[in-house]
Amino acid sequence: TIPDTMWTMTELYYLELNDMPKMSPSTIPDVITGLAKLENFNIIEIPMYGSIPPSFISQTQNTLEEFYLDSLNITGSIPTSIGDIQTLKIFNLYRMNYMSGSIPTSLYTLSQLTSFQLWYNPNITCTLPTDYTQINKLALLFLRDTPLLQGSIHTSIGSLTNLYGLFILDSPLVTGTIPTELLSLTGMLYIQFDNTPMITGSIPSCIYLMSQLLILSFNATKMTGTIPSTVGYLQDLEFFRAQLSDFTGSIPANVYNMTSLLGLQFSDLEYLDGSMPTEIGTMATLTVLHLYNLPQLTGSIPTSLNGYSSLSILNMYNLPQLTGTLPSELGSMTEVEILNIVNTSLHGTIPTTLDSIIYLDTLVLQDNQLTGTLPSSLCALTHLTFAVFIENNLTCYANCLFGNQYFYVDSGLNYCPGRK
Repeated sequence: TIPDTMWTMTELYYLELNDMPKMSPSTIPDVITGLAKLENFNIIEIPMYGSIPPSFISQTQNTLEEFYLDSLNITGSIPTSIGDIQTLKIFNLYRMNYMSGSIPTSLYTLSQLTSFQLWYNPNITCTLPTDYTQINKLALLFLRDTPLLQGSIHTSIGSLTNLYGLFILDSPLVTGTIPTELLSLTGMLYIQFDNTPMITGSIPSCIYLMSQLLILSFNATKMTGTIPSTVGYLQDLEFFRAQLSDFTGSIPANVYNMTSLLGLQFSDLEYLDGSMPTEIGTMATLTVLHLYNLPQLTGSIPTSLNGYSSLSILNMYNLPQLTGTLPSELGSMTEVEILNIVNTSLHGTIPTTLDSIIYLDTLVLQDNQLTGTLPSSLCALTHLTFAVFIENNLTCYANCLFGNQYFYVDSGLNYCPGRK
C-alpha cells in the first residue's frame, strides 16, 4: 500500500506508480502538506481513491511539470487553481471514469504547456480553447472518447508553431471546420478527425504545405467537397483515410504516387464516383488497402496490382459497379494474408495464380459473378484457414483437399472435404 507519509514528503521530485492493480487500495488525503518540490506526478492503473484537493495545487504550483492520471478510482473534478501551476508542461487524463466537472479553462493560460491529452473521460466536460496564443508551446493536442468535449478549432491554432499532432476522436459535439491557419504549421506529423460528425467544410487544397505529415485521417465527419489532388504531394505520408463522410468527385490518381504510404482507405463514401485509377497498384510500400462501400466507383481491378510487393491486406467489397475479371496479377501479391473481394460485378474465372500467395490466411470471393471451377491449386495454400466462395456460379472439385479450415461454397455444389 501507499504510506500516508508519502503525501508529506518535502524532498520528493518524481512520483510514478504504474500498473500495480494488486496493490492495496489507498486514498488521497483531503489536505496535502508535502510535495513542495514535486516535478512529476504520474499515477497509472493502481487502486487509488479520493479526489485531487486544492492543497495539491498550492503545494506543487512552483515545481510541477507533469500531471498524468490513468485508470484510477478517484472522483471529483480538477481544481480550477491548476492554472496557477505556471511550470506545468504535460496534462494527461486517461480513462478517469469516476471524475466529473469541467477541465478548467485556466489550463489554456499555461505558457509552458506542451502536451494536453484527454482519453475516455465520459463524465468530464471540456471546451476547446478559444485562444491558443498563450499556450504557444503546445506540441500535442490529443482528445479522444470524451463525449462532452465541445467547441470548435479556433483560428489562433496557427500560432502553435511547435504542434506536431492534432487528434480529435469520438467527439460528437465538436463543430466547425478545419481552419486554414492550421496549414501554416508545416511541422505537423498527425491530423486525425475520427467520429466527429459535426465537423464540416472540406480538405484544404493547400494541404501539401504540410509536407512532413505521416497520418491524415477523416472518418465519420460531415466534410464535403472533393479530395484534392494535392494530397498526392505528401511524399512522407504513411496513412491516409477518407471514410463515412460526404466527399464527392473521384479518387485522385496521384494519390497512388505517394512513395511512403503504408495504409490507404477509401470507404463508406456514398457520393464518391469516377473510375478505379489504373495507378492503384504502383505503391510498393503499401501494406493495407481498403476500398469498400463505394456504390458509384466504376472501372475494373487494374493489372498494376503486381506492384504491391508488400501488401498484406486487400479489402474490396460492396463495389457494385466494379466490372471486368480477377486479374492473374493478383498472384503477384505474395505477401497478402487477407484478400476480400465481395459484392462486385466481376465475372470470369478465379485465376490459378492465387496459389502463389503462399501466406494467404483468409480468402473471400463472395457475391460476385464468377464462373468456372474452383482451382484445385488453392489446396496448396497451407496457411489458408478461412475461404468463402458462395453466391457465385462456380463448380467445385470434389478432390480439393483443405485442412481444418472453414471453407464455404454454394449449397448445390460439390462439397470440398477437409484433408484426410
